[in-house]
Amino acid sequence: MKKVVWIVVIGILAASLALASGGKRMEEMRLEIAQNVSYTKDREELLKGVGRYMDRRDAVLQRLSGLIKNESPDKQRDGWNDAAGSIQDTPELKVTLSTEEGIKEFRKLQEEEVRWIAKLIALPSASSRDQIVALQANLKAQIDQLRQEWIKQLGTDDAIDNQETQVMSELYTILAKAIEDVTKASENTRKAIQGVAGKAMDNVPVVGGALSTITEKLTEAKQSAQEREAKLKGLIESEKGGLLVLFREIRPTTDKFIQENGFDQIKALYTKAQDDLKEFASFGTSAQQADAKSWAEDISASLGKHVAAAQDLFNTFVKENQGKFFGPISPEISELLLETRAWDDQRGRFEKLDLERKLREWRDQESGFFEISSSGLSDEEKDFLKKSLDADLQKLIRATEDFSGVVAKDTFFSLFDRRILGDLLK
Repeated sequence: MKKVVWIVVIGILAASLALASGGKRMEEMRLEIAQNVSYTKDREELLKGVGRYMDRRDAVLQRLSGLIKNESPDKQRDGWNDAAGSIQDTPELKVTLSTEEGIKEFRKLQEEEVRWIAKLIALPSASSRDQIVALQANLKAQIDQLRQEWIKQLGTDDAIDNQETQVMSELYTILAKAIEDVTKASENTRKAIQGVAGKAMDNVPVVGGALSTITEKLTEAKQSAQEREAKLKGLIESEKGGLLVLFREIRPTTDKFIQENGFDQIKALYTKAQDDLKEFASFGTSAQQADAKSWAEDISASLGKHVAAAQDLFNTFVKENQGKFFGPISPEISELLLETRAWDDQRGRFEKLDLERKLREWRDQESGFFEISSSGLSDEEKDFLKKSLDADLQKLIRATEDFSGVVAKDTFFSLFDRRILGDLLK
């Protein structure tokens, strides 16, 4: 028979350290060649060619296994494709055969290997690995970003809290001093009126000056208190702005991130990769399946390590951010941001000033203001004082009402109500 020279290009792709010297498939092919090829020279040629091919196959399988093990964030799919593409670059494996039985056996083995390698090339294991590692990188980046966001949020919040505490301290001092000043001035007014008897005309300027002093103290206190209240309201609005950014921008973004990068996505990728490997390990001859099963177990274990690393990162992400950047706000985070107890303490401090009661006392005395006693004065003197001091009294009435408006219970103590801010956390 005329010598026939067959030139075969055998694809090379995947590998595993578990596959040494061709594994089960090498044994299977050797046995078939021994059984089906009787011509010694052809048998030896086939055995040599198969040996060269299996060495190359196993080397490439090992290379692919290393790509899956790689922990770097770099994508490995291109490397996988390069290995798959190396079928075009592999030196031709020359097998010179002289008999039909040799040629027939070669064709059979070649066809089995070509089909097996095609399945190997189509495996998406590298893509699965790249996606899992990319999700790890996303988790790392998001953990770092949210840590910075939280530091920024707390820093801003602390700065505002310090300013609020300072403003409330100033406001308390203003109101406490107003009570002290008005009490003192009203006592001086009372003494001035009590000393008027018999010389009302001469003492009108004295009494008028005392009333004017009270008016000035109340007006000054009102203006200072208004300034502090306005500043406090502005600071509270700044708090709202920070919380709005946190809960209307960062939290929705975080929820979306979890939907796209959460551990469920990682598990789904791993499950799909395992299914693909199981399918591959069930294809081909019994020996091909045995080799594929060993290699697939190695690939699956490597992917499992990437998944475990991703799970650790996701657990860290959840531990640091649940109740803060996603999920219901925890009581601890709520108190940290709102400081409800501290504001309740401040409210209690201002309530102890008892401004409502003092304002009622200032308004409701027999003479009209500040416990002024006009006993000992004749009706004529009282009438003279009333007419003479009417303009000063009206100014005082207005000043008292203006001051009362600033510290009115319903509006003043609403400054200390953190429920409005709390609503932003829901």
